[in-house]
Amino acid sequence: MKKLFYPLLAVVLAACGSEKQAPIDREALVACNNPQVSAFDSLASLSVGNGEFAFTVDATGLQTFPELYKSGVPLGTQSQWGWHSFGNPNHYKPEEYLKEYDFGHGHKELYACQFKEDGRQKEASNWFRMNPHRLHLGIVGLELGEGVKSADITDINQTLDLMKGQITSRFSLNGNAFDVQTVCHPGQGMIAASVTSPAHAGVNLRFPYPAGAHADDACNWDANDRHSTEIIRQDAQNALLKRTLDETVYYVALRWEGKASLTEKSKNYFVPTPEVDTLTLCCWFARNWGGTGGRGWCFGLCGRANADVYRNCHRQCRLLDRFLEEWRRRRLLPLHRPARQGTGTSRCIEPIPACHPVCRQYASARNRADL
Repeated sequence: MKKLFYPLLAVVLAACGSEKQAPIDREALVACNNPQVSAFDSLASLSVGNGEFAFTVDATGLQTFPELYKSGVPLGTQSQWGWHSFGNPNHYKPEEYLKEYDFGHGHKELYACQFKEDGRQKEASNWFRMNPHRLHLGIVGLELGEGVKSADITDINQTLDLMKGQITSRFSLNGNAFDVQTVCHPGQGMIAASVTSPAHAGVNLRFPYPAGAHADDACNWDANDRHSTEIIRQDAQNALLKRTLDETVYYVALRWEGKASLTEKSKNYFVPTPEVDTLTLCCWFARNWGGTGGRGWCFGLCGRANADVYRNCHRQCRLLDRFLEEWRRRRLLPLHRPARQGTGTSRCIEPIPACHPVCRQYASARNRADL
């Protein structure tokens, strides 16, 4: 009986192992999960980023109507290095918001507390509670003209391409079609946008002062006298802005392609306006600026570099046809989230090792050439 069993088992295993399966189309599989937006929704803002920097947009592909998203998912531009503290003219010290507690350990222990009684301790605890805080580096939106409201925007069709990490936004305004492409540089605090429209719409850069409140949009538009934006350098296609808020200083480097002009509309409000149908703009936020870095970057280079990183990450993920839905939940969406909103340098997800229990249990997982 044994002499018959083992040869038969070998034939069955060989037949199972030799079955040829069609390769998985990774791009088509990922595209099925691309988020899409067809209306302004404060809980449906999309983001691009690289783990150290993130940029969140509304349905126009940029931050054109930030007030609509203030109570939902705000339109932020933030980085790992972007922190700010309000002035401390009263010289509050950390020990002033500490309180002693006796937990029966033979000695009293100090804990930070939120004091409710009026006085210096309450003021000190409030100051340290809100300082330091994340800094909104600046609003980058479309300059659509005075009086334009979100209700005037029609035919919205916005998609986040998970395979490339790029947002494509199409809509209409006053009979003019708009096509906006938005990407983030994979290694710098830089966003790149391409805006195409016969309306020759510009891109505005508006810089707020921090609000310091809890769960707000980090923008105080009523404190223009407490911060400044200075043009350090400007030529036909580049400009360097210096931002100063109390003791915090950072820089914003701009580069555009095609014929356009940069104007200062008001304090802390700048607008690059094109003279042609397409404006491509790179906007680099940096803590320090000591050279000419970024002057050679353009939308095309930034987009290709970003797409290469995303594709490489997706290709490193092993796909099992038996578990595609679980893969989508556990691997595809988490791959994009840390890439744009992670708390540190993003990392590509490690492939499933061949010794994984799933690969040992299912022979088809070991025979797929595209895993």
